[in-house]
Amino acid sequence: LETLEESGVVGLMDSTCEGENIFGLPVYTMEEARKQGTCVVIVARNSVVPIIFERIRELEEKWNFPVFNVQGERLIQKEKEKRFENNNPYWNKSEDKLLERIGKHEIISFDVFDTLIVRKCMLPIDVFDMVERELEKKGVKAGGFSLVRREAEVRIAGSYPKLQEIYEVIRQEMGWSVETCEMACELEMKIEKVMCVPRKAMCAIYHKAIKMGKRVILISDMYLAGTEMKALLEQCGIFGYERLFISCEEKAEKKDGKLYEKIRQAGYEGVLHIGDNEKADGEMAVKGNADAYTIMSPYEMLVQSSLSKILAYADSLEKRLLVGRMQVKLFNDPFCLGKEKGLAVVEQPHIIGYVFLAPIVSCFLFYLADEVKRRNLDKILFCARDGFVIWKLYESLTENRADLPEGVYFKTSRRAITVPSIQTEEDIRLILQKPYNTTMGNLLLNRFGIRHDEWDTDAKGMAVSTKNNNEVEQYILKYKDRIFANAEQEKETYLSYMEKNSILTGRQTGIYDFCSGGTIQHYFKRLTAKEVRGIYFATVNIPNTLYDNAEEISTLFGNIGQYEMKYHLAAHYMYLEAVLTDEHGTLIKFGLDERPVYDEAENERRSFKVIQEIQKGILSYFDELLEDRCWLNYENVKEFADKLLGCLFQPESCRVADELRNVVKAESSYDFLGAYRAWNKE
Repeated sequence: LETLEESGVVGLMDSTCEGENIFGLPVYTMEEARKQGTCVVIVARNSVVPIIFERIRELEEKWNFPVFNVQGERLIQKEKEKRFENNNPYWNKSEDKLLERIGKHEIISFDVFDTLIVRKCMLPIDVFDMVERELEKKGVKAGGFSLVRREAEVRIAGSYPKLQEIYEVIRQEMGWSVETCEMACELEMKIEKVMCVPRKAMCAIYHKAIKMGKRVILISDMYLAGTEMKALLEQCGIFGYERLFISCEEKAEKKDGKLYEKIRQAGYEGVLHIGDNEKADGEMAVKGNADAYTIMSPYEMLVQSSLSKILAYADSLEKRLLVGRMQVKLFNDPFCLGKEKGLAVVEQPHIIGYVFLAPIVSCFLFYLADEVKRRNLDKILFCARDGFVIWKLYESLTENRADLPEGVYFKTSRRAITVPSIQTEEDIRLILQKPYNTTMGNLLLNRFGIRHDEWDTDAKGMAVSTKNNNEVEQYILKYKDRIFANAEQEKETYLSYMEKNSILTGRQTGIYDFCSGGTIQHYFKRLTAKEVRGIYFATVNIPNTLYDNAEEISTLFGNIGQYEMKYHLAAHYMYLEAVLTDEHGTLIKFGLDERPVYDEAENERRSFKVIQEIQKGILSYFDELLEDRCWLNYENVKEFADKLLGCLFQPESCRVADELRNVVKAESSYDFLGAYRAWNKE
């Protein structure tokens, strides 16, 4: 702005400071910008432009207000182009090429942060936001701390400060006591320790260099003292280096080149330096007479990848923390994007669970916990089969929250609970209101538990709810006496199971279901005469014959009927339903020996070993959240978590390996539906 003459710029845009005046120009909202100007120009590096455009695309889509990059290209017209650079020269780098370079040098130096150690947050400054949030929880007046923390470090950067020196500046700026300042400093160190994890792919290369007999040193522009840095390195399993050079102790930095001079003065000549910053670890290393090999940090890989669009929605700390876990797991290997030139490739079932499914599932768990407390429930039932993983996660949650009631895994299905509830012809008609398309005999068996007589020639006739429902009803009612007798028998064994497994105890009982029209909740109430409150991911097609409304059901994602597909969850809930399940087929009933009878043929048509690996990804993610005391604000992040889920199924966002595409299936013999596949074979 200072160098442009007669630029015609009438204002700026930045969502974090709307309404302010910067460089003598007003900072506009989108609405104000389109009224005051004639176009918007995004000034940013090329890889970031699509992310910014995504945030303000409403200007183009709603108002046809032009948005350009600095090259003068209208971005809406570039939408058909890929959002990542498939000609990026970085994609030609590889582990083999790096090891080849290592082999040519006697001394190897590694950068530390974003090279060997990564943080489970999107950006390093997120740690400061976390400190501010925790200080506020402790009753400390810490509003604006994060910005003060950043500015304090910049203000005294030339003196190569240690963390304690930075906090002395903060103390004066915030007006804190010495004790409060020391507490905040210790809190930052504690959070830093929690957030830091090894970048395993790079640590493996580090250890290979040591095994090759190379002399290895570590270099870092960092404000942590040597003892603190060594503790973090040990925590991440990084041992065996010869020396650690830290800017705050050497009083020199990589980014100004002086730290490389210190390294030469210490006798380290002919060094190959490996790091993630193109300038500090690349350009300045070369100027310092070292060889250099730069890699991308997980964040930079995300920016350059096909998943970069998700960054446009990371507009809060909690969302950035979700992105952080995603990028650390998905881009642990700095060379993984080269295979498909920037397109993210998912080859491990664990990644599916951890990166794409766990955020939305974890979001629901925190919602569930709040609903259980709000409704004053003293027991929560988790309906089989897709309640299995949710129940396991709830068990982990109760270990951390003593105020939550008992959770019980409830073996059930629509078939298992509707048949024991039959008492009248009207009950039979109600079950027949559920759509069907099969033979008369299959309908009789699957919906009512009765095998047709051998001489019954009508059993082979078609039963289609939209065509011959009156004829079907008459056929089924021919067997009504047997249906009633069987229902009574199944009721006895089912209630016995419930009594023996603490299903019926509890003053206020809740029932979890995934995406449902309320069938199990409705028939459970009829069968047991117990009032129950439902807590669902989402309802499906309510109102229906069982519920005129959903007053007895609370749901995080609302109703996802055919014409209300706001969320990616609505399009892909069958996939999640197949993943969250236990190892058995659908429960049919409890036999006379009171043992469960399953449709085990379903298991023969799915790969449960792969499903278990996906589940492990979900479970480990949630355990990490609890360990890090990261309690998600589900209202704030649920739509963002849903976008992450959607990325898994978008071919322009990622490619799922062929061996994983068709192993997760869901089917319903009750609805006479064949196996659902998230991806069909191409």
